[in-house]
Amino acid sequence: VWEAKRTRVVLKGSDDLPGPDLWLIVARQVLTGELKYFVSNASPDTPLSLLLLVAFQRWRVESCFEEQKQEIGLVCYV
Repeated sequence: VWEAKRTRVVLKGSDDLPGPDLWLIVARQVLTGELKYFVSNASPDTPLSLLLLVAFQRWRVESCFEEQKQEIGLVCYV
């Protein structure tokens, strides 16, 4: 079970002017206290549930890459 909060943040651009506004999402695993942080450039009207769905898909993609590298013998290559 995860608890999550989000807020809009504006990063400073290379010219010291305000850059694009982004979502900062903090998720906490209730049982272990583990924290995860995500940043997204999704539009301001994007629901938190969709942001979390996309953010947690990263683990699945990375594990697929790792599994495929093992199958074809590229484990030693980053």
